[in-house]
Amino acid sequence: MTSTLPPLVQALSGSVGSASASALTYPLDLITTRLQLDSPQNAKRRGGVQGGLRLLLFIVYGSKRKQRPGLGWGALYDGLRADLSATMLSNFFYFYFYSFLRSLSTHGLSASITVPALRRLLGVKEGRTGKPHKPTLFEDLLLGFVAGVASRAVSTPLGIITLRLQAEAAEAEDPDGDSDGSVSPVEGADPEQSRSRRSPSPVPKVERTGIANIARKIYEEDGLKGFWKGFGTSALLSINPSITLAFFQLFRKIVVYSRRSSPTGRVSQNLRPLEAFFVGAFANSIASTILYPLILAKKRLQTGAGTTAQATLLSVLQEAYLGTYNPHAHHGQDIAAPNSSSVRPSLGRRSKSSYYDANAPKLEGVEGLYQGLKMQILKGFFNQEDEFGQRSASDRFEEGTRPVLIRNAKIWTGKKNGTQIIDSDILLDKGIIKSIGHLDVANDPDGLLSSYGRDLVIVDAEGAWVTPGIVDVHSHLGDYPSPMMSGAIDANSFEGTIEPWLRSLDALNTHDTYPLSIAGGVTTSLILPGSGNAIGGQGFVIKLRETSERSPSSMLLEPPYHINASFPNPNLPRRWRHMKHACGENPSNKIYHVTRMDTIWALRDAYTSAKKAKEQQDNFCSQALSDNWKDLGEFPDALQWESLVDVLRGRVKINVHCYEAVDLDAMVRLSNEFKFPIAAFHHASETPAIALFATNSRYKREAYRSSEFAPRILAQNGITVLMKSDHPITDSRHLIYEAQQAYYYGLPHNLALASVTSNAAEVLGMGHRIGYVKEGYDADLVIWDSHPLALGATPKQVFIDGIRQLQHPFVTSKPDNFQRLPRVPNFGNEAELAVAYDGLPPLEAKKSPIEKTTVFTNVKSVMQRHPTVGIQTVFKAESDGSSLGIVVVQKGKIACSGDQDSCGLQALQKRGGDDVEFVDLEGGSVAPGLTSFGSPLGLEHINEEPTTNDGVIYDPLTEKVPELLGGDTALIMASDGLEFESRDALLAYRFGVTSAITAPKSSGFYGGLGVHFSTGAAHRMERGAVIQDVTAVHVSVRHFEKPSISTQVATLRRLLKGKADGLVGHYFEKVKTGHIPLVIEAHSADIIATLIILKKEIEAESHIPLKLTITGAAEAHMLADELAEAGVGVILVPSRSFPHLWEDRRILPGPPLTSQSSIMALHQASVVVGIGCQEIWDARNLPFDVAWAAIEAGGRLSREDAIAIGSSNIERLLGVERDADSVELVVTHGGDLLDFHSKVVAVISPASRTVSFIDTKDTARI
Repeated sequence: MTSTLPPLVQALSGSVGSASASALTYPLDLITTRLQLDSPQNAKRRGGVQGGLRLLLFIVYGSKRKQRPGLGWGALYDGLRADLSATMLSNFFYFYFYSFLRSLSTHGLSASITVPALRRLLGVKEGRTGKPHKPTLFEDLLLGFVAGVASRAVSTPLGIITLRLQAEAAEAEDPDGDSDGSVSPVEGADPEQSRSRRSPSPVPKVERTGIANIARKIYEEDGLKGFWKGFGTSALLSINPSITLAFFQLFRKIVVYSRRSSPTGRVSQNLRPLEAFFVGAFANSIASTILYPLILAKKRLQTGAGTTAQATLLSVLQEAYLGTYNPHAHHGQDIAAPNSSSVRPSLGRRSKSSYYDANAPKLEGVEGLYQGLKMQILKGFFNQEDEFGQRSASDRFEEGTRPVLIRNAKIWTGKKNGTQIIDSDILLDKGIIKSIGHLDVANDPDGLLSSYGRDLVIVDAEGAWVTPGIVDVHSHLGDYPSPMMSGAIDANSFEGTIEPWLRSLDALNTHDTYPLSIAGGVTTSLILPGSGNAIGGQGFVIKLRETSERSPSSMLLEPPYHINASFPNPNLPRRWRHMKHACGENPSNKIYHVTRMDTIWALRDAYTSAKKAKEQQDNFCSQALSDNWKDLGEFPDALQWESLVDVLRGRVKINVHCYEAVDLDAMVRLSNEFKFPIAAFHHASETPAIALFATNSRYKREAYRSSEFAPRILAQNGITVLMKSDHPITDSRHLIYEAQQAYYYGLPHNLALASVTSNAAEVLGMGHRIGYVKEGYDADLVIWDSHPLALGATPKQVFIDGIRQLQHPFVTSKPDNFQRLPRVPNFGNEAELAVAYDGLPPLEAKKSPIEKTTVFTNVKSVMQRHPTVGIQTVFKAESDGSSLGIVVVQKGKIACSGDQDSCGLQALQKRGGDDVEFVDLEGGSVAPGLTSFGSPLGLEHINEEPTTNDGVIYDPLTEKVPELLGGDTALIMASDGLEFESRDALLAYRFGVTSAITAPKSSGFYGGLGVHFSTGAAHRMERGAVIQDVTAVHVSVRHFEKPSISTQVATLRRLLKGKADGLVGHYFEKVKTGHIPLVIEAHSADIIATLIILKKEIEAESHIPLKLTITGAAEAHMLADELAEAGVGVILVPSRSFPHLWEDRRILPGPPLTSQSSIMALHQASVVVGIGCQEIWDARNLPFDVAWAAIEAGGRLSREDAIAIGSSNIERLLGVERDADSVELVVTHGGDLLDFHSKVVAVISPASRTVSFIDTKDTARI
């Protein structure tokens, strides 16, 4: 497949690449030249590769026996400048001539001549005629030969200068010909002469002749024709690449043919990395062997060493065959006599070997024609280039995949520490990135369309951002599948805490929610075992796309050799293995009910066993290599410990689940004791780590000190930071959201993107093929609908191995500013406090005195709650910011909002004093506070610590309720168990979520009575702490183990139709009479439909409308019209649906998979809809969730409606009744509450009659 780059770009890239390769192997080239110019006698004496290497060492280090100092490593680079110049010139013209000739062959003269003046001179007409001609393989080889001859014609002068410089550098050899210090007297030579050769002699000063002097000497000797001496031979050698290619293709076919077919009957046509390397090396060796006599003759002709002025190719070959070549003769002259040693010898005579004996053993015959061949082959072997950079196809290529050209892309490449951004096109073919550049398809000067024809798929990115595929370094996708079902939970084994022999691959379910993750741009994941064991087993890196084989093994990326063999060949090229370790609460307290000490001891015991196995193996190998086989026995295989032995041998990347310093320190001590590296610490919340959540924390004691500022703090201290999903703990579809939050809280933008792409790939040991947009890398790309760090960024298309993953993507139109890197607030002060307070900085707001007047200036907009309209905008400045207003607050209420004159700003400024405070919002806003629902916020501090929680209530359908409590008639009030000042509640308050509605924690049908409270209150007795003591009656109708769904519905029907005693009867009577809502958690559309029917049934009998709200509601979108007709409201929990359980499986995922999200499907059907969260740590993110819903709606959801789904709609659906004037107002700096760049600075609280300031260090307060 020919390149599609323009000829000039091909020429430049090809010449630079070739020069780089030549520079790396130049010392071998220099030694090869020395051997080729040696006398047949010396060549016989030296031997092959061994003699060449001895010569190399002699040049560098000299010989103590001969008292000859070495010339240092620099001597191995004599002539390098000229060689690089010649290589670059030759390859530049080769690539340019070849691309031009190929274009000429393909399109004719009209398309190949692009210079206007030249077209006019040659009379070339516009346009082209006929169908483009695709050259055959033979024609391609012929074009390469012609281009090679032309390029050598240009570069031969510099090539000759290089060879002369290399020949001149032979002056460093010993004067008596013993250049490597190993020569014994030659048989038949005069003993006295031999003794004189062995005696020390003064070290001659080596003269370094420059390029100009060499050129002058060549001109003096042979005139201009001397610069093209041996050109005929050089031209013949232009066939070398063609021969190499022919043998490469032959060997490739042999290797492919020799393979056994896969279970599907398909045989991969692509060479593996190691196969490609050796096939290329063998092909190059055979081509060099066939043409070697020409190579030898060319060098001897071009250096002039031992040849006459009349020498020809045939005469040089004849001398080599007869063994009569004398490197010390030149132009028919003998070597200079001793008395003329002061005269500077000609270049051909300047090998300082003064000894030459025609009767000594020598190379002759066929051996003479191949003098120096072994070193030439060695040089060619080491000059093989990196296969991954040059591969023509991916090992994961699927036959039939069409090539794709992505045009007009803004590419984040991952290079330069994530700072390189280019505007370019990308060509994908055979599973890899073939080319990056400006590829002009319209004019097609490079044969792109002719190369691919109608197979080429052209995708116009229209300036959209393109990044590498997202890489998830911690996932349980496939091993902990969704929907969660008991028959497929394979993340943890509980057969023992040490289980390195287990493999996540053996449990990888191919029917998990891979398409959902791909829809978020995730292309690669490391699938780890769970954290229930100290060593949970081995993890595997997979590509998420469906393969034609549809097997777990076919999803693997660079599968370790161990998947098909217990003890594979250890000499194969490294393929990383991965393993999961865990410490802390999970393997200790929670699972095996032991201590941290027990866990670390178990680890030490396991590694001691592995160390013993390794030492036994090493001892066996040592004995075997010493040929000591007596009583050696069999090799000490240790299947149980082989993976840990590989850890000790440095072949495994260890990923450690670890949170606290005590655990991390223990793991570091373990790794130091047994000398193995750790690739990544996951979760670590208070010490250096690299794989983190953004805000998911405080769910257990060891996560309590986690901080949202950890990524920025770690990065500032030189730690590589990665963001992870731990899918399905958080949905890996939204892994980019983790990176967005890390950026929001201060991680630099380049590192935020790198945390889920390039850096993630490097940590997995896959940075050579994924994580970057580079030529030769896997064709895993994401085209985004906005800047990938902009909130709500969604893929427009995802490619894995060059295959489109989104067949019919739905793209939401977004404003132009979403294509720019989003601005974010400054959290520098908060990050410093997080460090100063060990992750637990003070979170309480500072309340202003009641008597103080607060004036907010430079206000962009003001929204307030209206008793009938809902959320409405009461002030909005002009879009150009010329009419920013002010808000005057007195005793916790807005006294005035609007322009400066109407609110009397000047009078307030004149008044001044301690009773007036001015705060500059710099384009900020005022909006109603948001309301959280769905999590037990206010009822727990640490989810997994019972002593910090209210606890779970009784359920009369599954257990006996104590009579003292009221038996089956008891109904629990959440307000009785409120716990204020939890860190999650205070954080929610700081981010604009000023209140929460919570129902008692329940694991069954009964949910009890909800409560509405302030998230910023210190205790229940504080004014405004409890906003409404009882809000609604909560129940759940779900697929619990027991009782049945029908039993739960029957119970609900009886409670709504009949009469009950106690609190149950009292509050269900309120439900029946429409005074308070009945809030039912239900996810399945089948259950929701039954509840709608039940509502109609009850209303038909009572003629009183029931206030019914469905929460959870994963499948509610299926009944949007029916819900609207029945007057049933919906609160989606979570706001972005995910099929956690079977009853959630029919979600509406939203763009790019569906045109609408569940929120918009319900909203457009006129269902009153709100959104909530499942866990208390997520309450703070409600502003992001609301903003995301508005962004995803693509303008179909107004700013006011968006605020409502996170505030007034929630309260309305859950039975909150309060005056609009009593609602808290959130004050933001730099933008409104839903802007990614805004920051909450204050809360106006009518209940407390104060303004509570959140953070003022970065806000101008006077």
